[in-house]
Amino acid sequence: MPEAKARSQSPRSRFRRGIERLFPDPRHGGRIFGRPASLVYGPADKGPPAALVPLAAQHAMLAVTFLVYPVLAATEARLPADQMSAMLSACAMSIGVATIIQCMRTRFGSGYLAVHIPAPGAIPLAAQALMLGGLGLMAMTTLLVGICQLFMARLVRPLRVLLPPEVCGVAVSMLGVSLAGPLVAQNATFASLATVGIIVAITVFAPRRLKLFAVFAGASIGWVLALVLGAGHPEANAAIAAAPLVAWPTLTLPSLQFAPALFPLMALLVMMNLVDVLSVTVSLEKMNDADWRRADMQAAQRAVTACGFGNILNGLTSGFQSGLSSSSVGLAFATQSTARIIGILAGAMIFAIAFLPKAIVALTLIPSPVIGGILLYTSSYLVVAGMDLVPSRRLSERRVFVVGLSVLAGL
Repeated sequence: MPEAKARSQSPRSRFRRGIERLFPDPRHGGRIFGRPASLVYGPADKGPPAALVPLAAQHAMLAVTFLVYPVLAATEARLPADQMSAMLSACAMSIGVATIIQCMRTRFGSGYLAVHIPAPGAIPLAAQALMLGGLGLMAMTTLLVGICQLFMARLVRPLRVLLPPEVCGVAVSMLGVSLAGPLVAQNATFASLATVGIIVAITVFAPRRLKLFAVFAGASIGWVLALVLGAGHPEANAAIAAAPLVAWPTLTLPSLQFAPALFPLMALLVMMNLVDVLSVTVSLEKMNDADWRRADMQAAQRAVTACGFGNILNGLTSGFQSGLSSSSVGLAFATQSTARIIGILAGAMIFAIAFLPKAIVALTLIPSPVIGGILLYTSSYLVVAGMDLVPSRRLSERRVFVVGLSVLAGL
């Protein structure tokens, strides 16, 4: 007995118990879902590769198009082309790994089909960090954001009272509105309308199995139309030809410097990420559970933890700050496919793209009308998903004003 007690008090066992307290194992308990009748592939389903691979490719393609966000930050800071390419490769590698961690049902991932993308809200922070201290300072700020997210994950459950379903529903709907607003003004071209029209036509009229590939078909045809109509990038061929086919990503370690003026913006981004993660996970829970009543805060806690690990990896490799993609939620809602294996495959595809500079350059040069058409389609589902989430609990007078005034403020 004394020997067993001594072993239980060993540093190794104490470390293991500490990890178990900080990151509970989701397999020890958890919620049992009532599967919705409309769901084609649920979280634990393993469908045929002929269906899963194209579904994963759609999520990967949509995620990689958001590499335009770090491009915007680097352009604003006048970053040299070689450093910009290195940042994009590191970002693709990091969000691929983070997506795999997020989709696996472990202590560190939510187990939902939640894809990581470069965070659009991080553009001001990244641009200022690049101008003040280059890639090293940007990497340090991203690393600090990731560490703060690991600590904030411990506070997700106490914050449940401040983030009820009606608040998350408003956030999801406003995410859809924020995506659609600028796109309606800037991308109302024939190629954009054709992309949306093809996706909607396949989704509404095609057989159930073909509906899974609506976005892929619409994007492909829209890209061809954009090139025919001259809406593509004029320098695309030269940029793709100049990039090597296969290359190791060039990584830059974070510099040991701080910019105190950036700390308030970093704190704001950590809180924004917390709200976004909770909104995305609640939407995915409701999509997967026909009997959904309240948020699973343990899953949200693991989702924030995975985001923290993703940004720590971004910081250590000079990548761009990342977060969960609300567009992938819209895509999952549209295809009625939420299998975690789809997210794992998509993460592996995104990771592989980091070693293919030509692919990164080509995907960042997708014509803006095509991107606009895809995002208009997914934003429409986000708006509806948020509206469906708001009345999931009985709306009292207080909740009516919270929802109504928040929607008006957002609009």
